[in-house]
Parts: sequence; C-alpha cells; structure tokens
Amino acid sequence: MEAVSESSQFSYYKHGVTKNIDTANVIFVLVSDIGVGEMEQVMIQYDTRDEIPTVQLERVVKSALDDQWKRLDFGKMIDQVIPFLPFEHQHIVEIIALKLRQLDENYRGKYWHRLWIEDNIADYMSRLDSVHYKVRSAVVNGKVKSSKVFAKYGARDVETGPIQLLKSKLLRYLRPFNPDAEIRISQDVDTKEISIVSCAKEEAKQKKRTKSKQRSHTAADIDDEFVSIGCVTKWSGRFE
Repeated sequence: MEAVSESSQFSYYKHGVTKNIDTANVIFVLVSDIGVGEMEQVMIQYDTRDEIPTVQLERVVKSALDDQWKRLDFGKMIDQVIPFLPFEHQHIVEIIALKLRQLDENYRGKYWHRLWIEDNIADYMSRLDSVHYKVRSAVVNGKVKSSKVFAKYGARDVETGPIQLLKSKLLRYLRPFNPDAEIRISQDVDTKEISIVSCAKEEAKQKKRTKSKQRSHTAADIDDEFVSIGCVTKWSGRFE
C-alpha cells in the first residue's frame, strides 16, 4: 500500500503562525455519533462553548469510544481525541444561510441574475418541521438546572428539508426562467407568509419623428428608449 503523499503533514494556523506536523505515521479515525450524548451533558452545564474545558470534552468522548469498542480493545490505540461538538439551533441557522448563498451563486445567469434573500429567512427555515431538534437538560438534586436545544441529526436534514423545499418552489414558479431577473424572497412581518417576487426590465420604445431645421432635404428618426422595471409576485404562502 502506497502512502497518499510522500510528505504527509497536518498544517494549522495559530497566533499568526502556520505550524506543520508530520503525519506520515499517523492514522486518523473519523467516527460519528459516538459520545454525542455525553458531550451534550457537558455542554448544558456551561453558558457558552468557550467556557467548556477541552480536557473534559476529550475525556468523555474517549470514555465513550472505549465503551463502544470494548470488545475490540481498540480504544487503547487512540492517543488523541478531537471532539466535534453537536450543532445547536444558531448553528443550523448559519448553515442554512450558507446554503442560501450557495443557491444564489450556483444558478446565477441560468435561473436568475441575483437571488436576494432577507436575513430572517434562514431563521424561519430553521424552525420548519423538516428540521429536527432535541432538548437536553441537566438535572441536579432532582431539579432541572439548565436546558439546551441541539440538532437531532446535525445538519443532515437541512439540504433535504428546508433547502429542497425552497428550491422546488423556485424551480416551479419562476418558469419561464429569466437569467436577467432579480428574485427577492421576503417574509411579511404580520402574516409570516413568504413571498417570491421577480423583477425584470420591460423595454418600451417611443418613436418621435422630428424634422431637421438645418437640413430641409432629410428627416431624422430619433428613437427615445425608455426602460421600466416590472415586478411580479410568483408565489406567496407558508412553507408546509
């Protein structure tokens, strides 16, 4: 078996300096879901992620790995654990906002000139039923001390849920597509309904014939062009 790279190394940026670590003899094991419950119990004891001691997170994840691989005795071979913390609601909002920007960029010049999406749309979409959450609580002496909301399946249902729902609306109701159109997605403050509005140029020409006073033998046709913008609501309603 040949090495992936002759000069395998891991680079990271810290305090303005790029550091390189030789990884020629390192094996990276990527696992999913193991230790998530244990990390959540640690996280709900602190107000912010920055307050959580890294050592404490590493300890609970390492313990979960040891329990999971107890029969294989594989946990003893793991020298270092890097916890990937579970997503909370605000992280799902950020991911959806990123996906919306990508949606705009991926179809520019094909379905629209630009897709304008209000900032609050990402938060609205993060609360749809297609995105699942779970509540974890810390119980001390029989009483709930604190609670936090975590994304039940991480970001896995973002693409198949709210993003796919919006994309289907756009591809259905924007036909025929106009690559020069400006598409705006907004939400009514009172009704909470979503609107998809398409704005594009409507060219109208008004011809005005004038006679040249300087040259009596010819007449000039001067076309004065006027450009107007027309906006049409393609769809409005609630995402179901």
